[in-house]
Amino acid sequence: MNLNNYKNLTNQQGLTLIETTIGLGILMVGIMASLTVMFSSFQYSQQAEYEIVVVNLAREGIEIVRSMRNNEDDNDPTDFDIFTLTEDSNYDFDIEDDNVADTLMENNLINTEYNITAADCNICSLYFKDGKYVHDSNGSTPTIYNRLIKIEEVDTQPNVKRVISEVSWNIKNKTYSYTLETYLYDWQ
Repeated sequence: MNLNNYKNLTNQQGLTLIETTIGLGILMVGIMASLTVMFSSFQYSQQAEYEIVVVNLAREGIEIVRSMRNNEDDNDPTDFDIFTLTEDSNYDFDIEDDNVADTLMENNLINTEYNITAADCNICSLYFKDGKYVHDSNGSTPTIYNRLIKIEEVDTQPNVKRVISEVSWNIKNKTYSYTLETYLYDWQ
């Protein structure tokens, strides 16, 4: 092969249709991969936001009962004392309650069984009002969250109550639930 023929073969200008199609295919695969990663990260950040709110709502439920225990006044008959309960009960407490318990076991509960869950409780829905999550729907924005607080007796230990704060939320017709529990002692 002579040198002039070699120059002609290696000095061809332009791209063929096949090379252009392959290049565009590789570019499209890269763009689709980037879009998939961005969409997945958005979904994960949204799920993380829900989980942060749920954990804080469950913790708030426990802290409300703890605060009621700490601030209970024996001389005030309207104060709620969790240690006078003789039966396991379900409650819907709010942060703005002044040591007042709304029991779900009396007239409000549709299902009178104690084993009801937050997801099954229609009156446990939380609403957003003035920067707080409350059960009062008046002038409030509905949320996807339900919170139910259970107070149980501990058979093996007198003057001890087990407090369970359960929060559920529903996204795209799928229900999730988070439960937080603690034991409170009657130390007063």
